[in-house]
Amino acid sequence: MAATLLLRNQFPCTSTKDVIPFALRSQLYTIVNDRTIVDRELDMLRLRNVLRVIKLTSLKDEYAYLLTEDYTGLVVRMRALQEERGTPSEVLSVLETFTERTLPSTTSIDVSHADLMQHLRDGIGDTGREAKLIEAQLSLLLNVGLLTRHSAAQDRFLFAMPNAGPLVRAIIAGRKEILGILSRRRHPEMFVKELEKRKLRDSRLGMQYHIRDLLGSGQLQKSNTTSGPLLRVVKKL
Repeated sequence: MAATLLLRNQFPCTSTKDVIPFALRSQLYTIVNDRTIVDRELDMLRLRNVLRVIKLTSLKDEYAYLLTEDYTGLVVRMRALQEERGTPSEVLSVLETFTERTLPSTTSIDVSHADLMQHLRDGIGDTGREAKLIEAQLSLLLNVGLLTRHSAAQDRFLFAMPNAGPLVRAIIAGRKEILGILSRRRHPEMFVKELEKRKLRDSRLGMQYHIRDLLGSGQLQKSNTTSGPLLRVVKKL
């Protein structure tokens, strides 16, 4: 938990408050040496609904780890924004249902269609027009980016992170740019202090964010030298 909080507090500043600080598993591996401990701790925190795990759909088998408190805080801000836009209160009530029923009872990366519909029905009560209202509420959850349809399972929805698209693109671009910088050198290596002086063109997440990611994923290797830590591209066989 301490490692997750550290990364949360060091999350790069962004231009909008509607972005939730999140960590990648690879980054946590650079803080805690024992990966088994990291995996076990993440799973325990997920089951206790302290952390939410969000599938980053543009990245293969990669997930964002964020505090449930931050996630629900964003939902509160989204409700206020939707109120300003004139969304009916009976539709907006789904956001309370989502945070008070769905999230506590479903700590995996997705929720079944049947379970979600039951949560929505329980939240609405007997109004005489449940079907139409549930459809409007589901549309809201999808449109604001809290849920996305599961491409591999038609009867399930993935939990999602609103406004994640630009950040995922920045992760991809930052990885590519750093590996490109090193790979173009005669020897694909560079001192950390030298690399950190560079400014990334295609990512606003910062050099340290990407270095941790690349080290934890095994794409970079760090060795200590008399001149300071040295990063080297790991050649894949």
